[in-house]
Amino acid sequence: MEINPQVPSSPENAATDIRSVPAPRKSLSKEKNRICVACDNTALKHSKLCERCTRRLAGDAAADTADVMRWIREAVIEGVTLATKRNNEDIMQDNGASTSRRGQMSAGWQSPTESAEDELEEEQLSSTFDMSLVEPLIKAVRAQLELPEKAEQQTSSSNPFKFLKRERSTFPLHEVIKEIILKEWEKTDAKFPIPPRVQKLYPFTAEEEIIWEKTPKVDAAVSRLSSKTLLPVEDVMSFLNPMDRKMESSLKKTYLALRATCRPALALTSVARAMQMWLQNVELALKEGVNRRDIIESLAELKLGTDFVTEASVDMVRSSSRAMALSIAARRALWLRAWNADKASKMNLCNLPFEGQMLFGTKLEDIIKKVTGGKGVFLPQERKGFKPTDFRTDRSSFRNKSNFSEQRNFRFARQPTQWRGGQSSLFKNQRGRGTEVKSTKRF
Repeated sequence: MEINPQVPSSPENAATDIRSVPAPRKSLSKEKNRICVACDNTALKHSKLCERCTRRLAGDAAADTADVMRWIREAVIEGVTLATKRNNEDIMQDNGASTSRRGQMSAGWQSPTESAEDELEEEQLSSTFDMSLVEPLIKAVRAQLELPEKAEQQTSSSNPFKFLKRERSTFPLHEVIKEIILKEWEKTDAKFPIPPRVQKLYPFTAEEEIIWEKTPKVDAAVSRLSSKTLLPVEDVMSFLNPMDRKMESSLKKTYLALRATCRPALALTSVARAMQMWLQNVELALKEGVNRRDIIESLAELKLGTDFVTEASVDMVRSSSRAMALSIAARRALWLRAWNADKASKMNLCNLPFEGQMLFGTKLEDIIKKVTGGKGVFLPQERKGFKPTDFRTDRSSFRNKSNFSEQRNFRFARQPTQWRGGQSSLFKNQRGRGTEVKSTKRF
């Protein structure tokens, strides 16, 4: 009888036989009754609690979750209120500290990429407004002013990346504001006057105004480099090229226009912060149940601040647009400096109205077509023709030369001597010899 190698030869040596196969494990019963850990009822499958205890615990957890969410909401509101109640002086100190820190960082050398990244990070950190709220704000402004957004263009249905072309909401540009900008761009050389109304509407102390009130003067050590005065005199313009003088004049006017922009901007920083605090006070009064009449009276300050912001924003648009036009005039003078033309032609091109996008625009193209008869596309150049020289001018310039004495000696050395003819007179006077003898006898 053959013995199967996988089966032990006898029951006695089954435990010691290496070739033996272990017995199959006994299956455990999964249907074992479990008891709830909180009571004596039967627990649910895959759980340690019964159905009753599970429902009770779920109800308590839901109540606890609602309490926690309520507590978080109140804590956030309280934190935001405390954060926005800081004084304006503390905010200005923080801005001053960040400015000084930025100056210390710029003292060391940095690559342009690193400096740009640092500036971007500082701008993001210094902004206290949530960027995610910009789009809802724009939509609310457009809805209140009844200015609908532009209809989005329908894209092709075959484009699988439509979500990448979603346009963001943008602030509206009213036609009245656009007319103000274009009107200021027409005056590329006019000085921006500051009317007395601006002085009264945005007043500051004399100590504060002295920083930006007057155009900065050129230091004597620097002005001496381009001036030809014997003594150092401040602000003496001695540029030989008329385009250099044009650039200096336009840049001075640009500073005056920006000075007019700085006044309402500085005033708005204080008024806007005050309006923010007034709104918080109104919100707090509504929550505490303050008398309705008192709340309505407190809104008068908000209305006054809103009117001020509206007026100041228009003044800022007007002055900043003029500053842009003056900077365009300075750039035009810089680029026309190499043009070989008369001063009047250059000044005429510098004072052209600014249209945007291009430095000179379509006005320059019209002038070129008119001058060249439509045959040219470039500015005409003056040709330096031949000028006849004056004898007196050449002689005087020759006498002024350092080697005049040498030239004079050389010229006199080449002059013929006082010679009467010599032996050649014998042949010349042979025919008239008798006549000459008779004439000599008379003497």
